[in-house]
Amino acid sequence: MEFGSNSKFKGLMIISIGISVAIIIFIFGWFNLQNNRTAKLILRINGHERIFEGKTKTDMTILEALYASSLAGGIGFTYTIDPIKNEAKIMTLDGYDYNSKNKLLNFYLNSDKIEADKIHSTVINPGDVIVVGLE
Repeated sequence: MEFGSNSKFKGLMIISIGISVAIIIFIFGWFNLQNNRTAKLILRINGHERIFEGKTKTDMTILEALYASSLAGGIGFTYTIDPIKNEAKIMTLDGYDYNSKNKLLNFYLNSDKIEADKIHSTVINPGDVIVVGLE
């Protein structure tokens, strides 16, 4: 009789441990998935579309994502930041030249327009889509 009840106890312990391990794996997997999500940057300049995707870091800005994408894609990119006005200005980007003033660069974060001079202070998150284009 003692052998049977011990067997039930062992079975319940194995099931409990299995369920606990499954829950722990699920929780760690979910957090890992959330931490590894990427942001996407779509660059539309001079009739070309280039798409970049990568992991974000804590407090990453649109300007930092644009810089990282320019390095990864071998894209010409220069900018300035006015410390007095706290404004960013893209000087050149993939054939765009600020001094030509033909068209202006526009920035969208998840379909919301972002002021071009605030891209250095606009933070992005995993899952965000940034669109940069001429209008």
